[in-house]
Amino acid sequence: MIHDNYSKQPIRLGVSACLIGKKVRYNGEHRQNDFIADVLGKYVQLVPACPEVEIGMGIPREKVQLEGSEKKPRMIGVMSRTDWTKKIYDFAAHRPAELGQTGLDGYIFKSGSPSCGIKKVPVYGDKNAVFRQGVGIFAAAIMKRFPLMPVEEETTLDSAAARDKFIVRLFAYRRLKILLNAKFSREKLIRFHNWHRFLLMAHSPKYFRLLETMIENMPRAASANFRPGYCSLFMKALSCKAPIRQNVRVLNEITNHLKKHLNQPEKDELSETIKNYERGGLPLIVPLTLLRHYVTRHGIGDLADQYYLNPHPLEIRLRFHA
Repeated sequence: MIHDNYSKQPIRLGVSACLIGKKVRYNGEHRQNDFIADVLGKYVQLVPACPEVEIGMGIPREKVQLEGSEKKPRMIGVMSRTDWTKKIYDFAAHRPAELGQTGLDGYIFKSGSPSCGIKKVPVYGDKNAVFRQGVGIFAAAIMKRFPLMPVEEETTLDSAAARDKFIVRLFAYRRLKILLNAKFSREKLIRFHNWHRFLLMAHSPKYFRLLETMIENMPRAASANFRPGYCSLFMKALSCKAPIRQNVRVLNEITNHLKKHLNQPEKDELSETIKNYERGGLPLIVPLTLLRHYVTRHGIGDLADQYYLNPHPLEIRLRFHA
């Protein structure tokens, strides 16, 4: 690919420290997630953090829980009733900015944690009421500070499809940051968009069309102020699931670009491979690999640059799901 500066930049992934084997949980244990620690760890720089330890709770320690309102909960020791609220909010006020200075590209949080969970964290109210839509105090601060950055909980990543979507977004967000940090030019933004055309199309035809319209209507004298709207919609598009039917549509469109370069047996092989994927008999990696082979063999530069065919390091092997 000609845009190596976009693909070779290091990824920095924030992660709850217990998920990579650090014994920082309340009981002095860890909750290592092998996919994060052993697979992702080979391709990204993991940046561990444990808010509860960093604010001085110690290891082991008393369990804490969220209490009060879901919007502004307090953090309270379950048995001693020690109030950690001020310390955790003070920590959440400055730590995200510090992490941002290191070049944070994404975050994987520990599910259910009163500091790190991003959904359905229990919040205990009056008269034994329990609200189930809370968000960990530190996680909420990270998401507020970096609204476009991909974040997820480790339990969601048990699904291969969810892993794929998260890692696609992680690498895309890194490329987006490089674009944002560079001196603005209309041509750079158009080129960036074109590299992601098929990837966007597979994830959300609706948002892809909106992005296309934005690009088409971009003023000739567009300034850097144009970028935030584009970037927000770009990440929103990649947050959508890419179902089989949309992948098939994109695979067939790429095939149409290739047809004049292929002989009949090659066309037949490619067509049958895509049909088998559509029927659920093959994972997505198979037609993608075949397409990459033909694109490389025939030196088709505009397709070789498409991130749909190379969204992340192949060795992560995320696209083996159907």
